[in-house]
This record gives sequence, structure tokens and C-alpha cells, in this order.
Amino acid sequence: MTNLIRSMALLIVAVCTCGAAYADGVPAGVAGVPWGASKPEVMHMMRDKGFAEHVAPELQAETGGRDVLEFDGFFDDQNCHYIFMFKNGQMTGGDVAFIRYSQTAATALYDHFTPMLAEKYGHYQARTEEVSGNFPYAVWALHDPASGDEYTITTFIDHYYFEGPSLDTRVYSFVITYIANSLDKRAKPEL
Repeated sequence: MTNLIRSMALLIVAVCTCGAAYADGVPAGVAGVPWGASKPEVMHMMRDKGFAEHVAPELQAETGGRDVLEFDGFFDDQNCHYIFMFKNGQMTGGDVAFIRYSQTAATALYDHFTPMLAEKYGHYQARTEEVSGNFPYAVWALHDPASGDEYTITTFIDHYYFEGPSLDTRVYSFVITYIANSLDKRAKPEL
């Protein structure tokens, strides 16, 4: 009987511990900004961190016409751009983009950050993007069992040509994308 009680107690502790670890395995937001924050809240929080707003009108077109804010800042001591996406006034997604001038530098960032995210969020699906030069990317499809909410994290490398007098300069970026899928679906579309 004592062994049965001990076994049951260990099972309960194991289930509670695993459940707590799994529940913490979803992102609470982007760059310390919680999901659902308004544009003024994001602006205030990012300015308090000392990050400068970066105005990029072309970004609106690149994000499907979504309302966006972009900031220049740092992540893990690396220069980056934070791009926050809003739907119906609520922050529902964001990118952390690291711009580099060589594929080797972008790949080094991918190789550095993807395992760090895997350590925090668990197993991911690794793929190769054939459309944009066979660059690797990783996808985490996360589920919060307490709320039922779904989240997606993606890491990938992309490239484009620098717009200037010469189109022979290729620029690479390593990007971490966070999306609160459930919040994005719940937020009413802007009219």
C-alpha cells in the first residue's frame, strides 16, 4: 500500500511538473511586449528600452497591408530590427530581423539562435526553402493546454538585392517570427 501511495504521489508530481513546463513553453509576446498590446503601449515599452522607431512605408506592403511598427535595437548583443504587427489595434505578431551582408553571417545567426529556441520551446520541423535559395528554416507549432491558444515561431534566412546604383549587392537576413495564431483569428479585421 505504501509503495502504491508513493507511486501515485510521484506520478502526480511528474504530471504537474511536465504540465507546468509545457504551459511555460509558449511565447508571452515579442521582446517583452505582451500579446494584445496596443501601438501606444508597444511604442512606450520599446522607447523605454532605448530602441528607436524606424519608419519604413514599404513594410506595410510587405506585411499584407497590416498595421506595423518597426524599431532598431539589439537582441542577444546583435543589431536587429523589431517589427510588430497589429490587427484591430492588438499586437498579434512580430519579427526580429538581423540584416547581414553575407550568407555566412546570416547562417551563423540561424545556427546560433535556432538551437536556443529549440532548448526553450522543444522540437521543431526543419525544412529547406527551395524558392529563395535553399535556405534552412525551422517551425515550431505551439499549443498552450491551459488556454487552448496556438502560436507559431519560425526562424529562416532570406535575401534580397540592395536598392541602390548597383543591383549586385545581395543582402541577407536571419529572421525570427512570432505569431499568436489564436489572437490573430479572434481579432476582428480592420475596416
